[in-house]
Amino acid sequence: MRNRTRRQGRKEELRELVENTIDRNVSSGISAPLMRELYMRFYSIGLQALKMRDKELEEEACRAYTDFILSNDSWSADEIAEAVLAFFDSVVGAVAGGNAKFDVGAFKAFIDEHYHEDIHLELLAGKYKISPQYMSRLLKRELGVGAIGQKHA
Repeated sequence: MRNRTRRQGRKEELRELVENTIDRNVSSGISAPLMRELYMRFYSIGLQALKMRDKELEEEACRAYTDFILSNDSWSADEIAEAVLAFFDSVVGAVAGGNAKFDVGAFKAFIDEHYHEDIHLELLAGKYKISPQYMSRLLKRELGVGAIGQKHA
């Protein structure tokens, strides 16, 4: 319980820091293109935090970032600020989430126990609460397994 409270405090502290940085830039009259660049820098920082903890963003958060960057729409600084905060909420959620480092021993035990079942990438990814793409990379890195079947429709 104490760790959860401490994590929640750090999450709020990070959000406040991000909000203050954005507010200072918006109030100083930062242009939307510079605000977009600030967002890309925040994105880079978020990715580094995820990588350090061997975590990955949910597909929806990645898609939202990609759509934002590739968009030709002209966004206001306030809209960009909201996108930055949403992104950091996603990062904090992924970092604080329950999917710990990949446990090869537990994974092998699961395979041994369920070898007779239809084991596919989506099933494994769901079990470990990660994306199928990330599961595929883990299998390659940890076990040298190049490909595993996908769920059939």
